[in-house]
Amino acid sequence: MEEHPTPVTVHGRRGLLAAVPFVLGFRPAASLVLLTITLSPGAARVVSAMRVDIDAPWAQVRGRLLPRLRAERCGLVVAGYCGPQEEQRVRDVVADLRRASVVVLDAYVVDGDVATGIPVDRQAPWACGVPGPDDPQVVELGMAMALRGRGVLGDRSAVVRSVAAPEGGRARAGSGATDRAAGRLLDVLAGAAAGGADCLLREIDRAADSARQDWDARRTVDVDLAADLAVLVWDPVARDRLLGRLLRAEAQPWIPVLVSVVTAIPDPQAAAIVATLAVAAYRHGDGALSTVCVDRCLQADPGHRLAQLLRAAAAAGLPPDDLGLLGRTSSDLNAGTTG
Repeated sequence: MEEHPTPVTVHGRRGLLAAVPFVLGFRPAASLVLLTITLSPGAARVVSAMRVDIDAPWAQVRGRLLPRLRAERCGLVVAGYCGPQEEQRVRDVVADLRRASVVVLDAYVVDGDVATGIPVDRQAPWACGVPGPDDPQVVELGMAMALRGRGVLGDRSAVVRSVAAPEGGRARAGSGATDRAAGRLLDVLAGAAAGGADCLLREIDRAADSARQDWDARRTVDVDLAADLAVLVWDPVARDRLLGRLLRAEAQPWIPVLVSVVTAIPDPQAAAIVATLAVAAYRHGDGALSTVCVDRCLQADPGHRLAQLLRAAAAAGLPPDDLGLLGRTSSDLNAGTTG
């Protein structure tokens, strides 16, 4: 997760229960959710979140989690979103983490609309309802997400569908637009003669600005503008220029703009722009969206290097803010060079 410039404060267990779907971007089910929480005095802060299937091999999850916990010096909240039959698994996870000297701040199981505590130390038994859509903390979190151009989807499969390739007539329209965009770019580059790299930078800036303006006006991006972006980022020079803009913590919600783009362009032509969206989503703390974009990219192009690199970075626990530093470097390079 990134450090958001306008954080939302939640209170107590109900506040944390309200926050989990917003942190993940979808409502978890059959899931084990692990939230790292700061241990510093004063208000605690959610540093990062990990969600895995409730039956995922715990040894693998543990191997990824413990080094990050030690590096971040955080405590942990363990939440199982599952039925009574999986509750013992959550209890086993809590016991294993405590044996590893992890500070488990709280643990619970959510079954439907009720959360039931799993005692840690001498905590008294507890249970409470999961906040609904009218809860003031849910409303505030929803407004904060809307300002970033995102919302909470029903489940992880809904996240996959939200960036899926177009089908039927939309796929044919996207393919035709991509062919036209490639022809236009060839004509522009042919006319630019020796200034090819500078021409690419101008074109990607134009296409990005036009797509952003179209989104602002209509909450969608025209298929020809989407195709311009998708074709331009085939070239590393243009792609890095766009990434330099996306990785900086700009106020504009670029994520929904790119979602509109990738859902207009069929595979495999969309692989490069889908990978670009994956990087932007990771930078801005949307790990679920980033993961499904990497999956789509690698299904279309198994050898795509940027997607492979991002998958490795996520597995290693690279903080999203570190990608912001890369964005500033990329911008500096593109301002004066072509590589």
